[in-house]
Amino acid sequence: MKRTYLWRIVLITCVISACNRTNVKYLEEDVNSKSITFEIQEVKILQETDTSSLQELRFFDIRSAMDAHAVMYDFYGEFDQKVNSKYQENIKQLIWYEVHLLGDDRVFAVVTDGTETMTNFFSSFIVFDSNEQNCFEDNHPSKEEIINQLAEKMRIIKKKKRSKRYYKKFH
Repeated sequence: MKRTYLWRIVLITCVISACNRTNVKYLEEDVNSKSITFEIQEVKILQETDTSSLQELRFFDIRSAMDAHAVMYDFYGEFDQKVNSKYQENIKQLIWYEVHLLGDDRVFAVVTDGTETMTNFFSSFIVFDSNEQNCFEDNHPSKEEIINQLAEKMRIIKKKKRSKRYYKKFH
């Protein structure tokens, strides 16, 4: 009876957790390291008088809100444009145009951002294909491949210790 009661509590806890963050995906690294968590979040963008929404890939359990910047910089080189972040004044949003993100001839534009506050701590990517389609939309043919590629690179970055000096180039 006690065992059945415990299983019910575990099951209820799992259901409640699943309801709270239905978009979260967990990827396991090797047995000796922690998993990396991410979710695809719809974000509202205000452009003059119009409001639109985009799908953004957010990574949690990170070292810095600028880890997405570090991934792109380390693996794809210097960014093309720096603009104000949509989340925080002291962190810039960086943009790379014409990136061969998947190692083939397909080209993508990548926007990185992030935030470190008392309530939010994540590093994020928005990716557009050459047709200016958001790659994190449910029906995009490269969605899973891009997520897997970025998740693997975030795992690598997560293991590296960086000085504050390294991140200054992103401000």
